[in-house]
Amino acid sequence: MGFGPRRRARGWVAIPDLPGAARQEMYGLSVNNEIYLWGGFSYTEPYCYRDGYKLSRHDGQWTWSGLPDLPRPGSAGNVVAIGAKIYLIGGMDYDAQRYYVWSNRDQSITRFGSRLYVFDTE
Repeated sequence: MGFGPRRRARGWVAIPDLPGAARQEMYGLSVNNEIYLWGGFSYTEPYCYRDGYKLSRHDGQWTWSGLPDLPRPGSAGNVVAIGAKIYLIGGMDYDAQRYYVWSNRDQSITRFGSRLYVFDTE
């Protein structure tokens, strides 16, 4: 849904649902009038996600497209854009038992919550 503050009489406007699985705590932000989203977690398998999506608007139509996966599943980190680059730091993994920040759930990535990644939107 979207709401145009200059057109309050119209109220909320439906936007197509995220094409991936329902989840929360995705990494997300806007760059050049497009919304970028990755990862997130849910309370069902696979618990944490790697997939990413971009929401764009062209000729009055909202469209989702896929993005490259994250290097590892994750959620709830910080994300910021500087110019055309998106920086993602931290986050956590989850496996229905607990949240992991010192490592991921299978211990294959140490200092999980301190990892920094960059994605160039160009």
